[in-house]
Amino acid sequence: VKAKLARMKNLFLKGLPKDLSDDALRQLISGYGVVTNLLLLRTAKGSSRGVAMVAMSTEEEARTTVDSLKGKCFHHQNQHSWIVADANSAEESMIVEIAHKEVLSEEEKRLKYEQRALKEIEDPKERQARCQQERRNRLVAYHEQLEASVQRENRELLVSSQRIESMRNRMRENNRCLDCWMLHKQCICTTTPQEIAELFCHKTIVYLHSKEYGRLSNTGSIIPIAFPPPQSQIYVADVEEDEKKFQEELRANADRTFVLFPSENSVTVQEMMETLNTKETVQNDSEGQDSGCGGSLTIVLVDGTWQQARRLNQRIPSWVKRVKLMPRDLVDSRYKSPMRSQATPDRVCSLSAYVLLLQEMRVASEVCQYLLQLLHKKSEIVLSNSNKEWKQTDGIKKKVPAKGKVPVEKQVDNLSISDT
Repeated sequence: VKAKLARMKNLFLKGLPKDLSDDALRQLISGYGVVTNLLLLRTAKGSSRGVAMVAMSTEEEARTTVDSLKGKCFHHQNQHSWIVADANSAEESMIVEIAHKEVLSEEEKRLKYEQRALKEIEDPKERQARCQQERRNRLVAYHEQLEASVQRENRELLVSSQRIESMRNRMRENNRCLDCWMLHKQCICTTTPQEIAELFCHKTIVYLHSKEYGRLSNTGSIIPIAFPPPQSQIYVADVEEDEKKFQEELRANADRTFVLFPSENSVTVQEMMETLNTKETVQNDSEGQDSGCGGSLTIVLVDGTWQQARRLNQRIPSWVKRVKLMPRDLVDSRYKSPMRSQATPDRVCSLSAYVLLLQEMRVASEVCQYLLQLLHKKSEIVLSNSNKEWKQTDGIKKKVPAKGKVPVEKQVDNLSISDT
């Protein structure tokens, strides 16, 4: 770490304790001069790298800081830290080194040695199970600490925000697209053809559970790809900013907003459309809206597992209308997502339910066809990368070809579906 004597205002420090905060470091350096700027380098996940750059007000203060820190010994929590200042080629530069070392008791040293020895002789499967249990224990300890330090009403917001931020950081590190969540080289984000976009005038809100964010098997994320914002939006539950925007969207077009969810008070699409046509046909004509669309509606799609969707539905105000699909004994395999299995044959993924809704609303078939093409395109990519089974509705399980083998393309109603 070097700073030229001619411009000795800037200091570069390394080996800092990883849990040393900016304020603590500033307080330490401020005792020897005026700190004009301080930068503690951090990783993409927000943890400290143990490296900092400090700018002093004058060269004299910077030299004084280096000389004063020479041989000084500092303590930081359970770590024993020492700072060494040394001169190397004094005509050109001065080196400042900061190092720290953990102070371990004899018992801690013994445990650390036993853990190292255990890793060398432990079976890989047993080690994997042990590591998973340790992660679960850390998670339980984290939630216990969270319960003791954070109020209950803010706890879910904090956990969800941290989960979303962590997932976004992982996607950046793994070179994944933040829109479709796929690898950049396999990104399915495309510009919707103009003739398709003109056939669809409704607005869609995907109310997403925080645990679904970033999951490759999630299908609701395809909707904003087909119809980009502001026509379609994803709002993550328990994220404070998204929750506020979601409530504003519900109030903005309250009379023409509905939730796709089969609750006790839900109505069919036909009943809802008849009610809207009866109440607002004259108003829509006077406002000059496109009669082909019948007026723009706001569709709220609750996206998550069945249990998650039920809890999310309870958070949506009761004055928002609920709509259900017509009952079906068996759903066509075109609407099945092979990325997830369903408990019963009549259940489908989020995007397939959305497409079935659009069909009952008599939206142009080209729009539904385009959405299904995106669904199958994503399914083929995800399954080819993971080698999972392609779950069919005809009772026959067909596996995705192993990597390196070319799948056979089978045409079903103009949809390309991989078969073995």
